[in-house]
Amino acid sequence: MNLFCSRDEAFRCPTGALPAGSNLHLRICLPRSLGCSAATFLLCSDAGGQDYSMFWCGMEGEDHEWWECDCIPDLAGIYWYSFRIATWCGTRRIGRGNYGCGALDSELPFQLTVYEPDFQTPKWLAGGII
Repeated sequence: MNLFCSRDEAFRCPTGALPAGSNLHLRICLPRSLGCSAATFLLCSDAGGQDYSMFWCGMEGEDHEWWECDCIPDLAGIYWYSFRIATWCGTRRIGRGNYGCGALDSELPFQLTVYEPDFQTPKWLAGGII
């Protein structure tokens, strides 16, 4: 079971780039053996950072639990995010691992691209390859 996957709507909805002012729903799935007592979503940009408390929202089988939160990035730009969890053995971080999946104790953040809601792809680019 993945801790998090940025490309899977079960963990991040919607996936891909997001229009500014839109809701982003995030979930992490943690092994019960970690003894998680709190989880936080950390969102940073050049303009600063913001922390969002995550809420326990249920079990996945008998040995994993879901934590979730929502956020609404108001400004277009590039954001970086990760998760912090309080466990029986101290504070740990979930960052980017291979293939967009979360890795425990990774310092690499995930990227979130937020664009202006009225952005339109230029007509000359339609069907083009970049």
